[in-house]
Amino acid sequence: MKMSYWGQSVALLALVVSAVGSAIAPAHAVPGTTTETIQLAQEDLVGQCRAAKARIAIHRQPSSSSPADRILVTNERVTLADNGNGQGWVRISAPIAGFVQASDLASCSGGVAVNPTPKPAPAPAPAPAPAPTTTTTSLCRVVAYNSPEGGLAIRSRPDRTAPRTDGVKFGDRVTLRTSPPPSNLDKDGRDWVEVTAPSRGWVSNGFPSSRSMNLGPCP
Repeated sequence: MKMSYWGQSVALLALVVSAVGSAIAPAHAVPGTTTETIQLAQEDLVGQCRAAKARIAIHRQPSSSSPADRILVTNERVTLADNGNGQGWVRISAPIAGFVQASDLASCSGGVAVNPTPKPAPAPAPAPAPAPTTTTTSLCRVVAYNSPEGGLAIRSRPDRTAPRTDGVKFGDRVTLRTSPPPSNLDKDGRDWVEVTAPSRGWVSNGFPSSRSMNLGPCP
C-alpha cells in the first residue's frame, strides 16, 4: 500500500513539472509573420489629397535650398506621390510635380461624395463662384523662383541678353500687363511675360515644356 501511494505521488509530480515546463517554454515565431508583412500593412499615401496649412513653396528637390517652381496658397490642395522620405519631405504630383515639407500639409477637408442618383440643380440656382486660388483674370503674380542669384531679373525686352532694368526676389509680387499673359517664347523655349510693377519690363516665367514656372498665383 505504501509503494502504491508513493507511485501515485511521483506520477502526479511529473505531470505538474511537465505543465510548468510547457508554460515557460519559449514561444516560436508564427511562420509568415515578418517585418516585411507588417510594413505592407501600413497605409499607402500615394494618390491621397492634402491641403497647405499656409503659403509654402514646391521645390524641385527635397531641400529648402532647391529652386521652387511654385507657391501654394493656404488650403490649396496637392496630390501625394509617395509615402515620404523619412526626413520630413514628401513628393507630390499635382498641381505640379515637386517636393514639400510634410509638416506643412493638413488633411483635405470635406471630400467629393459619389451619388449614383444625383438630384438636378434647380433652374434658377446661380452658377458656383470660381475658387479664389484659381482666378485667371487677376493681374497679380508672386515670384516662385528661388535661386542663389536672388530671384528674377526684369529686362527691357523679352530676351535674356537684354539690359536688366530691375529685379524681384522670391515671394515678391509683380503685376502683369494682361491676364492671362500671352505666350512669348524665345529661341531657347523660355516663356517671357510683360509686367508693369514693380517696374515696367519683361520677366522669365520658366520653360513650359518642362512645366517649370517662375510665377505663381497670388493668394
